[in-house]
Amino acid sequence: MKIFRLSLFNLKRNKREAAAIVFLTLVTAFLMATFAVSITQINSAFDRSFEETGSADYILLLQADKYRDIYRDILEEEYNINDVRESSVLYGLAASAISKKGESIAYNLIFATESTERKIENFEKLNALSDDEIEKLSHPIWLPQYFEITGGFAPGETFTLVSGGRDYPFTIAGFYSTGLYNSDSMLKCIITDDDMVLLSAVYEEYHMIAFDTEGEFSHEEYYEKCAAKSNENVSSIVLPIDKDKEGLFETNFLNIFLYMSVFLSVVTMISALFLILHKISKDIDEQMVQIGVLEALGYTSCELSLSYILEYIITGGVGAIIGGITASAFSPVMDTLTRGMMNRDVHTDVNILRILIVVILIIALVTLFALSRAARVKKLPPVVAFRKGIKTHHFGKNILPLEKMRHSINIRLAFKGIFNDLRSNIGMGICVIAAGVAVMFSVYTFDFFKSGYNGLMGVMGMETSDISIVMMSGVNGEKFCDEIRKFPEVEKVLLTRATGNYVEIKGSNQSAVAISYADFSLTDNIRLKTGRFPEYDNEIMISAKREETENRHIGDSIIIKGDVCEKSYIITGIVPAMSNSGMSVYMTEDGYRRIHPNDRPNTVEITLKDEKDRPAFTDKLTALYGASAKDTAYEQSARGSLEERIRAKADEKMAVLISQYGVTAVDYAIRIGDTVISGNSSRFVIKEMSSIKDIAKSQMGPIAAVTKTLSLCAVIFIAVVVAVILGIISVSAVKRQRREFGIMKSMGYTSRDLMIQLTLRILPVTVISSCIAAVLSVWVQRAFWMAAFGVRIPESLPLIIGTAAALVLFCLIITYVSARSIRKISVTELVTE
Repeated sequence: MKIFRLSLFNLKRNKREAAAIVFLTLVTAFLMATFAVSITQINSAFDRSFEETGSADYILLLQADKYRDIYRDILEEEYNINDVRESSVLYGLAASAISKKGESIAYNLIFATESTERKIENFEKLNALSDDEIEKLSHPIWLPQYFEITGGFAPGETFTLVSGGRDYPFTIAGFYSTGLYNSDSMLKCIITDDDMVLLSAVYEEYHMIAFDTEGEFSHEEYYEKCAAKSNENVSSIVLPIDKDKEGLFETNFLNIFLYMSVFLSVVTMISALFLILHKISKDIDEQMVQIGVLEALGYTSCELSLSYILEYIITGGVGAIIGGITASAFSPVMDTLTRGMMNRDVHTDVNILRILIVVILIIALVTLFALSRAARVKKLPPVVAFRKGIKTHHFGKNILPLEKMRHSINIRLAFKGIFNDLRSNIGMGICVIAAGVAVMFSVYTFDFFKSGYNGLMGVMGMETSDISIVMMSGVNGEKFCDEIRKFPEVEKVLLTRATGNYVEIKGSNQSAVAISYADFSLTDNIRLKTGRFPEYDNEIMISAKREETENRHIGDSIIIKGDVCEKSYIITGIVPAMSNSGMSVYMTEDGYRRIHPNDRPNTVEITLKDEKDRPAFTDKLTALYGASAKDTAYEQSARGSLEERIRAKADEKMAVLISQYGVTAVDYAIRIGDTVISGNSSRFVIKEMSSIKDIAKSQMGPIAAVTKTLSLCAVIFIAVVVAVILGIISVSAVKRQRREFGIMKSMGYTSRDLMIQLTLRILPVTVISSCIAAVLSVWVQRAFWMAAFGVRIPESLPLIIGTAAALVLFCLIITYVSARSIRKISVTELVTE
């Protein structure tokens, strides 16, 4: 009991240090317990939500005009899947729409009827209008929860699709819970049968195959079997999705944020342990004589060590327990955050056992470190303690002597203090390094996302043009590009292929999107990590993620499977790429034709001098080259004269032939009396027109906003931790050296001189630590982005240097402000004592 009272006495005397340890252990326990509970609960919450929808585990969407019944038969015969559900859906790649804020945005959308939806899952309706209100709607649409949670839409509001300058307004009947197609990668909308017919002239038709399987299902193996029986490259016509992939899409960023919180908790734990070690050492030094007195009175060294250990068991235990309780109470908030990130209603259970384990581990760690330093008391017998630890009289070397000083003596005195307390300075340096890495990593991340999703656009590994035009079949791409280049608003025009051209790589279980250009040097957003661009038809670049996962390097050969043959390519470069799951390959136009001889570029990418001109320039293209053939097929007959109505009707018929039946050229002539009205389909150049930036806004905008906010919060949090540590060190230094500072004041030193000396003591430590932290933070940043996304974000040397300098300045300011207690030291009071 007397040991316990002794510990309480020390706690009352050092309230500020005790409060700091409680705060640091509280934050550590809260962050680690939240991570321990959430990291598995998030996946479990997704699994529960998925099972409640009754969704099929696998869905394959195959281009309707290339679908073969043999693909279904293979599932039934070779995979023993009996419950194969089939239907037709529409797919809009980067389908343009109007956001809740009235801005242009794009989504990858799947359109299905209610009957199709019920083949896939239960179609559980959530927030919706009444049945009477829904019956009165002419164009109702059911949207997945993504649009309610992230999009901000509500039932009864208008959801407008845009294509070729035309608006297609729908009224939101409500929202529904879906297992698949609820992430920003792809979203499923439910519309009526009539609207399905109307939109079939606007979006591509796909054949849907949905099924479940008890064993593992390999997409690549299935594609190979389909290709062997149909002699077609199935991987290039299919859009696969499954439960695991959907779960990854929805939980990936949330898990990353949780791991970042663990990183912050490690920083706080290091800070707490350092503070404990620092305080025990200083307490023992300061209370050396008292220790000798207590030992002389009969206290054993074990009892005195236990008094110090018990002090930190109390403070660390209180902080850890409060942190654990806070983590358990945080569960509803975590559910809300998870709902916002996963875009579905979820519930996570509080795992009390995991929280207890975290709390116990933190208390055990605190006890272990306190024990290691408190054991020093055993080495202090009463005689040595009375001498303040000096075993024998000695005269050490005078480091940095003061004689012959011609300049400011404050600097020399400050540096002498560094060597007098070298161990504590090393510990503080470790804390500054850990905190500096966390701060700098957060600053780099905040800087990367400061302009929203534009930072992510720069590491996509693909061109991010302002306008992307998919041309009609038979259009001369080179001629069309030459015409576009003549417009004064245009900065650059590139001819390529529409995204989604998958190719199979021999020896790999990861198919790749093939990106091809005639000359990669004309691209701006395809940046090399190492190597060079491909120049010849047998050269290729691969993504950095593929390099890492498949151990392929520059100079290696890679075999690509084509339509009827396999071709070998030499790897010439590595590209950091975030798009297409980071698994793209890059080859020249001639190189692509080696595996697909009959394919020709069908997409024109237009970059404008001023992005603000995009709406006006889109209208100009529509006026000059005709609206999208699909859009024209949707139009009603125009008003006007007889000839105008006839031409409008003829355009509509030609558009149907071109967009739905693959006709490449149409001529017509209509005779009315003596008048002949003739025309052709040459004005139909545009098949689809979209913008990669609009799809990036929907997919990356919310993530960028959340990441920027969390990065800023992390910087502030670490700054508070650093301020607490430095403040405690400064205050304890003033308290410990009260007599020395009083003597120096009596010799003529001002409080300001002493505050400067105390501040300058940490200058070398913070400068060296900040430099080390800057180097480590760059390494941590590269490792994080490469492991998570297979990319390397741009690095700014001025930002690195500026952040390191700001960290040093911040530490000096905090130390100087915390040292103001020197002003309270009274020479008269010391003399009286």
